[in-house]
Amino acid sequence: MYELIDMQVVDEINNVGKKILSSKEFSEAKLQPHHRVTTVADHSYHVAYVSLKICKMLNKKGIETDNKSMIIGALSHDLGMLNRDDPFDLSFLNMAAHPKRSVKITKNILEKDFNNTINDIIVNHMWPCTFGFPKSLEARIIIYADKYCAVRERTDLRRRYMATHLNKPTFEV
Repeated sequence: MYELIDMQVVDEINNVGKKILSSKEFSEAKLQPHHRVTTVADHSYHVAYVSLKICKMLNKKGIETDNKSMIIGALSHDLGMLNRDDPFDLSFLNMAAHPKRSVKITKNILEKDFNNTINDIIVNHMWPCTFGFPKSLEARIIIYADKYCAVRERTDLRRRYMATHLNKPTFEV
């Protein structure tokens, strides 16, 4: 059975991620197909939600996480997928290149607010398909949340869950 959406988590994502969510690039991400069944924006928001839920569980156990950097990294990890000729290109070149493009886009949006943890999250989120191993706990959380969300997005259960529990798109600010 699925849990209901945790609106405190949604509010935190919307508050912390405001610069990313209100950017021109994230608006474009709402139209960019991703994983054949979703958009870059919906996928990224889903990754942020799952990652923040994991962080909250770890925080309750006394394990500190940089939730702000994790939210920003999750929301922007796939922005490098925008404007591709083939939105479903699964080549190694695309897997290796889009994190670098995502970093460049995120640095332009955040300017001085960009930090090493956000960089680690974005650059290494494709591990083990790429060579960089994440240094931070937050980057490791994003790796697992990203793979979990990608698989879940391909199932009918996720589509049914989203239709049942969300009355509006997840990416609205």
